Amino acid sequence: IQEEDGIINLIVNNRNVQGQILAYDEGNYEAIAFPKIENVLDWIGIRITSPTTSLLSGIEIVFPPTSSLVSNVTDYTINLWKGWSADKPQRLFYTYYGNVQWNPENLRDGGWAHISLIDANIIFNSGEEYYIEINYSGSVPITASNPAGTNYTYFFDQGIYSNNIAHGMSYYRGGSQDVWNLLLSQTNAVNGDWNIRAVLSGQNCGLIQNREIWPGDTDESGTVDEND
Repeated sequence: IQEEDGIINLIVNNRNVQGQILAYDEGNYEAIAFPKIENVLDWIGIRITSPTTSLLSGIEIVFPPTSSLVSNVTDYTINLWKGWSADKPQRLFYTYYGNVQWNPENLRDGGWAHISLIDANIIFNSGEEYYIEINYSGSVPITASNPAGTNYTYFFDQGIYSNNIAHGMSYYRGGSQDVWNLLLSQTNAVNGDWNIRAVLSGQNCGLIQNREIWPGDTDESGTVDEND
């Protein structure tokens, strides 16, 4: 607040100004996914190095539509780790739990979503490594072709529609395992990068040219729904 010549000016610092998006999936969303396999592929994540000291605005992830015959995500967990050594993240410092409730009548059903974490006041320090980890939960119909009711929910960019080459920063692990595996170690994902993005607080926060991003849990109700 500044006062000059009897006039009071209020200066508001918008935390969503002058930031950037950290990601590896140059090819965007290609609707290619791996199944969630219990104790083998439960968690997926990307390792990033923050280019500047900045507030974390949120995480962008892809949800399948409820019309999908092979996937229905009802809730999710986001883990944030700091530091990386011996092929694994070092310290878990933040966990976020959210629910998914789409309303197709409002044209909100699957696709990219921005999960706002700005009110958590998470600071990414310049030059330090962080690991962003996602876990989806849900259910799918058990059929003859899908007897286990497998959740095909973890989407990645394989470079089919782009020149994307794997950056070696995408990993997966089983729920009870302490071993992080490279996504590119899989034959069907040699050029793969997970569709996960970190949004630093800044200008055009969450905005990418030529691509629509639906907001996620913007009202911080703990649920991604038509009210966001």
